[in-house]
Amino acid sequence: MLLFTTSLLLISAFHASPVTLWADSSAPKATNEQIQQEYLGVEINSPNTKKSLSALQRQALFNAASQHPVTRLDRLNFYDPKGEIGFCFGRAMAVHLLARKTFQLDSDSIKKLFIIGDLRSGQNPEWRFHVTTLVQGGSRAVSEPVWYAIDPIMDGPMKLEDWVKKVRGTWDRKNKARLYRVENSAIIPDLRSVPDLDKEDGTRVIETIFDPEKRDGFSTQKFSQDDILFDVNPESAIRYFMTIQDKPSENQFNFIEISVNETLFNFNNYFTDLMASFKEQPTRERLLEGLEEYSRAREMGIVPIKSAAHNLYSPRFLSQNK
Repeated sequence: MLLFTTSLLLISAFHASPVTLWADSSAPKATNEQIQQEYLGVEINSPNTKKSLSALQRQALFNAASQHPVTRLDRLNFYDPKGEIGFCFGRAMAVHLLARKTFQLDSDSIKKLFIIGDLRSGQNPEWRFHVTTLVQGGSRAVSEPVWYAIDPIMDGPMKLEDWVKKVRGTWDRKNKARLYRVENSAIIPDLRSVPDLDKEDGTRVIETIFDPEKRDGFSTQKFSQDDILFDVNPESAIRYFMTIQDKPSENQFNFIEISVNETLFNFNNYFTDLMASFKEQPTRERLLEGLEEYSRAREMGIVPIKSAAHNLYSPRFLSQNK
């Protein structure tokens, strides 16, 4: 998710604690090209044995991302000590890659869902976008695919329409933000140049006045009685989003850092460590340690903020009073 103040965009954060990771801190730092090849290796080489995930498999996928040593919510201060980067796009990437490698879900059954607009829980603008990964569920008896959001900041897997309802009810009560369903290769909207609200010209998908109905490559899909989303074709995804492609692209996502309005934000090896977790299998002891740390965090009141709080996606954990 993205927090902005005047012309400077800041990516919102959850606080976390340092952790021992798979990556060897004494090893040479991986380059952007090396991390990209590791990502593509998981995406391209993972088998396509499933077209959908059952309820149990969706819950297991949610648990895997929620308890992952890199993407767990109580880890973020390690990678984002200044509270500038929230890594919703990192969690979405982890869900995508776990679905491919661990669950062998067909790549066509995995999408990204972005909500983009003037998102706020109070009177003042707070966020510009949030992203989650969608996976197909349902059964053979259902002809139309059922899409589920696997978003670790929520309490569990949710149907697409339920995820949207919760997000809109918290951030977008005027129902003005737009929803974009994109290929799983899309990581974030193109954020390299983000004008102030009063200087927008409607040419960038991140802008609040961007009108997808007037642009090629956006098709309207009604997913509930009173809400729509825009399906984005691959060509427009590459144009308006930063993506990961196996061929050079002007809008190729950089795993090391991002420049927003000429201000550089370093990812502090977040994606280096994330991809290392797919390259090496954790030991049983490490998995148990991760579960124990996750449980201790819950016992301490470090949990995703519930929808009952108006600031559901605050950049802070909610320390519940006992």
